[in-house]
Parts: sequence; structure tokens; C-alpha cells
Amino acid sequence: MTLITISRSPALVTYAQGLQKDLLANLTGLTPGTPFHELLKAADARHGIMGVGYGSIGPGPLDNGLRIYVRHGWNTTTFPTSFNGAKVKTIPSSPFRFSAKCGGLILSDQTDGCLGCVGKVNNKNGNYLLTCSHVFGFSGLAAGMDVYDGMAVDGHGDPIVVGSLEAFESPIKDSLLGASQGNTMDAAIALLSQEVTPGFSYGNLGVAHSEVAQNTSVCKQGPTTGTTFGTIVDLSMTFHMTLPNSYTFTDQMVVAGTGGPFCDNGDSGSLVVTSQGLNPVGLLFARDSDQNAIVTPIDRILTQFGFAIS
Repeated sequence: MTLITISRSPALVTYAQGLQKDLLANLTGLTPGTPFHELLKAADARHGIMGVGYGSIGPGPLDNGLRIYVRHGWNTTTFPTSFNGAKVKTIPSSPFRFSAKCGGLILSDQTDGCLGCVGKVNNKNGNYLLTCSHVFGFSGLAAGMDVYDGMAVDGHGDPIVVGSLEAFESPIKDSLLGASQGNTMDAAIALLSQEVTPGFSYGNLGVAHSEVAQNTSVCKQGPTTGTTFGTIVDLSMTFHMTLPNSYTFTDQMVVAGTGGPFCDNGDSGSLVVTSQGLNPVGLLFARDSDQNAIVTPIDRILTQFGFAIS
């Protein structure tokens, strides 16, 4: 007997985002043509809704539907239990935020964020690192900027330069998005001038891909929480965060930690891989204060930068 599961695919993403828009429009009275960042701003103000995903609403491989992330304490009794043929589940949640301790131009295994992985860039020599853009800062970034290892210092006690910022996709504030739907990633690559060794290793990684199944078991290694395990509960989720500024992200995956939080501050940039096969599936960049982590599908990032994980 073949076990049928729901997997992330371009067709599923299109379907999920259409449902999410229609649901938010229905709850706010706005039109489905309204950009996601405006829909979420209205939904949050009226109903405490911070995001809507599409994924697991039960233990079975086919128990899927819309998942509404609502601020703790808000009334959800008026929310539908089904919408346009899809089941609806409410997920009480704390506000989403970037999973970094602070911004800055220091790349570190132990402080601001995490070296996700090392790899190559198309038609270019040298080794490159991949991590989150906000690890280097939220503004003022420019290609060629020095990248430091915050845990390595020279004889004067200053951080050691280990490379230069090559390219980045930084989050854009909602106030500057205009007609754009939202951000699709928070990622950056840097050309290494010397070898950088993370304080952890996955071993031999499998093939990177993001067309993963609902309820897939995944893990990550991060400087703050170490090795943690979780389950992919949302295959495609649109959300916004309002701390310290308002940012909207579309088509992200959500991982629910197994037995506790999947990440904490300082784990930004962690590479998320399948528990079986160690296939890279995404880059961790945000979280709530419960057990949920936000992960950008790895395919999108690799394509954007022409990056290949070593």
C-alpha cells in the first residue's frame, strides 16, 4: 500500500496563497487583490491574526488545511472551522521575531547569528558562507563590507576579518513595500578570505530540496540551542512581525519543535535538514516564543545566489 502525503510543490504554494488571501480578505472586509502586508495589518488589528499557513491540522498525512496564527488571549470563536473547502485550525501564538540577539557586522558561531553552511557560487572561485542577512545588520549593508568572526580576536582583542559580504536579500519594511506582497527571504552570502569552521557539523549532507512532505521530521544545529528536532507543520505560510518594525514574509515554512522550542535568539542562519538523509530544506531566520520556527525554503535561496552547498 502506498502512503499518500501532502508535499510542498509550486501548485500547492499557489493554491495555499490563494486560500490565505481569500480568508484574510473575508475576515477584514478588504478585497483579495489587497497586498498581503495590508491584509495582515488589518487582520492583526481586528482579530489578532499574525499569519496564515497551510499545512498539518491533525496527526494523519492528509490532515491538512489553513492554520491561523493568533495572538494569545484573542477571541477566536468567530473564526470559521472551514473555508472554501479547506479545514481551518487556530494556533495561539506569541509575536514572531527575528531569531538573532542583535544586529551588527559580526558573524559568529556564538553571538549574533549562525554560519549556516559553506559552499560555492556559480562561475566564481573561492568558498562562500550562507547565513541570514540580518545577522550582519538591518540597514546600511553593502557588498564588499568586512565580515568578522565574533569569536576570533587578534592580538589587540579585535574581531578578525574572515571575508567580505558578497550579496544579500534584506527584509523590506512594510511601510516601503507598496504594491509588493511581502518579503520572500532574509539571506546573505559572503566570500571567505580564510577558512571558517562552525562549532558543529551535520556530517555528509544529502541533496538540497524544498519539496518536502507535511509532517517531515527535521533538525538543526545552532549556537544557542544546539541540536534540536521538529516537524514541518506549515508547507507555505504568510505572516508578519511587528517587533521592532513591521515586516511581512510570504511563502515560508513553519517548523514546530519536538519537546520544546526549535530555536532561540542567536540561532538565525541555521541550516535546517531532514532528520533522515540530512537533506537541506531551509534556512532558519525567525521564531515565536512558543515552539515555532520560520524557515525559508532552501531552493529559493540557492537559486537567488547561484549557491551550491559543499
